[in-house]
Amino acid sequence: MKRSLIRSYLLSILILLLVFSAVAYHYTKTAIEHQTYDQLVSDLHGFDLYLSEHEEKDIDTLCHSYGAITLMRITAIAEDGTVLGDSQNNKDVMTNHKNRPEVIEAKDGGIGYSKRYSNTEKTDYIYTAKLTAFQNAPLIIRTSNSVSMSNDFLTAIILGLIVSLVIALALSLVSVFRFTKVLTKPIQEIRQQAKQIAEGDYGIKVYTKSYDEVTSLSTSINKMSMALQSSFDSLSLQNAQMETILQNLETGIMVTDMDGNIKYANDTFYHVLERKKTNRQYNIYDFLFDNVIFELLDELKEHGGTVSKENVEFLGGKYRSYETTYITSEEGLKGILLIVRDVTNLNHLEKLRSEFVSNVTHELKTPITSIYGFAQTLLSGAYRDETVAKKFLTIIESESSRLNHLVDDILTIQTYEHEKTPKHLSVDVLAVAKECIEIVRYTVKDDVTLSLSFDEESDYIVLATPDKIKQILLNLLSNSIKFTSHGSVTLQLEHKEESIVISVMDTGIGIDKNHHKRLFERFYRVDAHRSREEGGTGLGLSIVKHIVLSLGGNIALESKPNLGTTISITLPKYPSSQPIEY
Repeated sequence: MKRSLIRSYLLSILILLLVFSAVAYHYTKTAIEHQTYDQLVSDLHGFDLYLSEHEEKDIDTLCHSYGAITLMRITAIAEDGTVLGDSQNNKDVMTNHKNRPEVIEAKDGGIGYSKRYSNTEKTDYIYTAKLTAFQNAPLIIRTSNSVSMSNDFLTAIILGLIVSLVIALALSLVSVFRFTKVLTKPIQEIRQQAKQIAEGDYGIKVYTKSYDEVTSLSTSINKMSMALQSSFDSLSLQNAQMETILQNLETGIMVTDMDGNIKYANDTFYHVLERKKTNRQYNIYDFLFDNVIFELLDELKEHGGTVSKENVEFLGGKYRSYETTYITSEEGLKGILLIVRDVTNLNHLEKLRSEFVSNVTHELKTPITSIYGFAQTLLSGAYRDETVAKKFLTIIESESSRLNHLVDDILTIQTYEHEKTPKHLSVDVLAVAKECIEIVRYTVKDDVTLSLSFDEESDYIVLATPDKIKQILLNLLSNSIKFTSHGSVTLQLEHKEESIVISVMDTGIGIDKNHHKRLFERFYRVDAHRSREEGGTGLGLSIVKHIVLSLGGNIALESKPNLGTTISITLPKYPSSQPIEY
């Protein structure tokens, strides 16, 4: 501040002195030129009188003699522009002067005037000329003087001004320095305190000994500093608590001002809207590309209150719910609150729950209806006919068995879904595969060949339980046998570097690509009627998938209609360098 005051004060003085010097220079230069002109005109008239008194002499001689007296350059010019005499140059080498401005002006009467560079003397000159008569002939006489003489005088004046300017600046610097030292020291201390407060150092204090007004200001700033420190500590704690709460919400929150400039957004908001988090200040209309939000904001501005939209579907099967409202205070509207939730999982779970309930109800209803119907028929008197009673009881037994399998499969899936700490052992997949081949061999149709393919020199040990491997193989083999009327069903074991691959391949009816993604869902059937006729519950492949995932493996499907199906399961070897995740 001190330097700023000194610079401002000195700059003002310097500007004033420069303006004064420029004005003085201009008027002095003008005055010198006018004085030179008046002197030249006076000498011009003097030379005219001098000629009238010496008409018997040579004009060139008269120019030299008068020039020696006046120290001016004297030139005599004939009416046609021929130079007849010159006090400083040889007239015979001088060019014709008829086109010189001062000569032309003199011919018209009066005094001719011109200021220009002289090619003869190689310097700037001021010229004056007049028309007169000598020896009964018209004659133009001209006086001139070098501008350098005027410039020398002007230079001396400028030097004097510069010296005066330097002395004035030096004296001003001393006085300004002494004045600002007394004035600015307490203000500088207060300014430094205010700067520290602005930077967040609210506890700073300053003690200034100065005139009463500055001391009072310092005391007030100290009180303000302490109050700000207390308020800042309280706000910091509240902000930290609020930030922790907002950042850990599963709901996206954004706050903008009334113009749409984003003031706050938690991490969840950026995640839900799939936008990269940024610290730059953006307007919501430039940063977001979500028409739903823009529609909500338009509706909010039109109607006020709270505006929301639920379960809005987007590409990729994602769902979002939106809600927006105004942020108000006693002064009025302060901003806009926008809430966004990703409800994709909720919608998916609700859909699965609805489908599961529907499928279970449907699957249970069919055998229960059959059992109930045939039981009523028997109770109505059919039990007296032994043949009919035996047939109906056989059907009831079959439906009861199907119902029992269905319940068992549902409980199996529930067991694998909620299994937290499975106990796995080392299992020889080849031994279990051979056992399963023997179990299903008697269910294979006459035109179908059942085979087991493996490498005799390899071992097929995995971390599992025999029951789980057996359930996987029996489910896959049963499906392949069920839907293969001719050709082959092959169980193949492959030994990889870090895994064992179990593949069940058939040449059956195959599965259209449209069904591949849903094939492992509960109760999903490609041909529901045929599956029920074959006694299937629609849960076999879903059970297989859950078992494979619980063993840390993965499952893959390849199938084309009328070309057969291959289901491959990859399980980690035992021992494996990759731990199984339960």
